[in-house]
Amino acid sequence: LGEVKLGGRRLDRISAAERALHIAVVGQTDQPDPRLALIDYVELGRVPHAGLRRRSEERDIVAEALRRTGLLPLFGRTIGSLSG
Repeated sequence: LGEVKLGGRRLDRISAAERALHIAVVGQTDQPDPRLALIDYVELGRVPHAGLRRRSEERDIVAEALRRTGLLPLFGRTIGSLSG
């Protein structure tokens, strides 16, 4: 059949917590709450990485990601106000 590996390790031998640090899915048909701000939606992807960081530190990381992708000007916009 085959096997799936991540960094040379079989996926079934990696804990769910560790997998969450490396794998994420954002589907094209996801329907997040349209009232959710873009920065909050992107911040959800940081949950496995947050650890004991303060929320302000996480916000800084997310803001930098938005800046690098050219989306920082939209950070406060709601998901429902953005086009796909």
